[in-house]
Amino acid sequence: MIYSNLAIRNVVSTLTGKQRAFFEAYITDPSRNATHAAQVAGYANPDKAGPRAARSTKILAAIEEVLHQQTMSRNEVLARLSSQAAAEYAPFIADDGTIDLLGLRQAGKMHLIKGIRRVDGEAEVTFTDSQTALIWMGKHYATFTDRHEEHNPAHDEIARALAEISAAYPIDL
Repeated sequence: MIYSNLAIRNVVSTLTGKQRAFFEAYITDPSRNATHAAQVAGYANPDKAGPRAARSTKILAAIEEVLHQQTMSRNEVLARLSSQAAAEYAPFIADDGTIDLLGLRQAGKMHLIKGIRRVDGEAEVTFTDSQTALIWMGKHYATFTDRHEEHNPAHDEIARALAEISAAYPIDL
């Protein structure tokens, strides 16, 4: 595997050949199964070697670096939500209803696609929901409040009594 990220390349370069094989098998396995990664890497006893390798300081550092590079920052999350909330799809939809995927790709808007599936030989594209993105942005910026005031008749009685007392005993300041 070739690593374009310098931080990942540096940490992976400290691994032995077998450790690197384990690391690569581990990070490419969606289940992150250490025993399977040890088996792929050629360890003699994968049941014991896998969990041991997964606890290795050097391998853990490499795994942490990859996960760090794959994780979005708060600002990236907000930028993506903003892009989804303000998305304009019309320029990419033809009169016959087909979607210009090449145009989306060239415009750097492929992240606006939620899914693509085949229906009767045609591609059916589902876009991200801008309304949902707006709601998440609104929640982040505390735009919405969920305050509900209930009317309590007892409060009216107290207010009237206080008004009568204030009228009966005025205070000169």
